[in-house]
Amino acid sequence: MLKETFTETINTGRLVLRKFESSDVESVFKNWASDPEVQLNYGEPVYSTTGEVKALLEKYISGYERANYYRWAISEKCGLTYEGTLRDYFKMPDGSFESRMYFSVLKDE
Repeated sequence: MLKETFTETINTGRLVLRKFESSDVESVFKNWASDPEVQLNYGEPVYSTTGEVKALLEKYISGYERANYYRWAISEKCGLTYEGTLRDYFKMPDGSFESRMYFSVLKDE
């Protein structure tokens, strides 16, 4: 079972950091998950519906460049399961392609 981490709310006066909630779906979609420029910086696809974003909040997904195999052990130690590698999935600004390894854990695990 995944132990919750980083769930303490931090309030700086100008910024509140807290874990995501289901009610955040519209805001996440509007503010960055549907923005191609922002998603490119994260190396993630652009999400086209709030339903896709809601699914992300129900499942924690972690993606790493293929070369970072040391993160495999860290991910498994944290309770994530290897889902697969998307080979040459992201086109980088220089025209090259980059692969990603994906790990996940479901909300109820």
